[in-house]
Amino acid sequence: MQQGESAERLHLKQHFQAITANWKHLNHRTLILGCFTRPYMQTVLRIPVFLALPAFIAGRVSLGGLMQLAMAFSNVVTTLSWFIFSYRDLAELAAVTRRLDQLLNHLDELTPSSTPSGCLESSDSTLQINDLLISTPAGKELLNIPALRIGTGEKVWLQGPSGLGKSTLLKAISGLWPHFNGEIERPRLDESLYLPQRPYFPQSDMFSAIVYPRNPDEFRPETIRDYLQAVGLERLIPYTEPGVNAPSTLLSSLSGGEQQRLALTRVLALEPKWVFLDEATSALDSESEERIMHNLTQRLPDTSFVFFAHRTPRGFGRYRSIDLRGLTQKSSRQPYLLRRSSCSTIWWISRANSLLR
Repeated sequence: MQQGESAERLHLKQHFQAITANWKHLNHRTLILGCFTRPYMQTVLRIPVFLALPAFIAGRVSLGGLMQLAMAFSNVVTTLSWFIFSYRDLAELAAVTRRLDQLLNHLDELTPSSTPSGCLESSDSTLQINDLLISTPAGKELLNIPALRIGTGEKVWLQGPSGLGKSTLLKAISGLWPHFNGEIERPRLDESLYLPQRPYFPQSDMFSAIVYPRNPDEFRPETIRDYLQAVGLERLIPYTEPGVNAPSTLLSSLSGGEQQRLALTRVLALEPKWVFLDEATSALDSESEERIMHNLTQRLPDTSFVFFAHRTPRGFGRYRSIDLRGLTQKSSRQPYLLRRSSCSTIWWISRANSLLR
């Protein structure tokens, strides 16, 4: 459609240029090795035949004796020339050993400890950040948070423009980003659920994708159907029936919005005490986001929701907004509860009266 054959061909050439160069270099070295070993094997092993040939013609040596002489000389030459005949195997062993050693050295350099030293579990199941300075692996400063505390049961929107470091902050909280200074006291990992913008699904059936990483045998089919209805994925319910095999490409064929809906079912399945969402509803329209998040917060009223996004979240009800650029906090209201809850209307009226006074 876009007539991009020439551009794609150029990209493939750039990507496979190193492989092509390595293949040519390997063939060149193989040719040099063959030019030495093949003539050596074909000439040296034939020496006793040529030396004993006059005696064989004269009748002093029988054909069997000639073959025995050639075999004995071949064994001696092969033993003494072991390095020459085994040079290819030794070179391959040295190359594999060198690559494995480089791989292990890089893994030791890049792989951090299981939990960064400044990331600890909170004793009161809250999220507390003190003097946090997040940087890139090269040392460039990304985000500086002097102090931040989020209590249990709160709904918080951590806002900021794209590129500020919201996703990196989430990685630091989860323990996946070691490049920071300061202190992070986070909730326990078994009580928390982290949902990125692009969710991960195991190469398995629909049950496993919904309840990951729990065991699918712990859930009943009717429970899974209820979860799918709560996020608007009724069309996937038939694939959760016992004995029905879903296509192997079903999960990969889902749209971005459907994948995010399916990932949100894990919130209902796992029932965590803390949910961290990093643009986890970016592919949903406003009405779907409002409806799904309202269902999640209504079913899990005691769960803390921390939403990392640059746009206003919908369906949370009353939440706390924190601007990461200046850490300015303000209370906010969602129009969802204002439209559908008389309690919200009473709250707004009382708030207006207090301001008028």
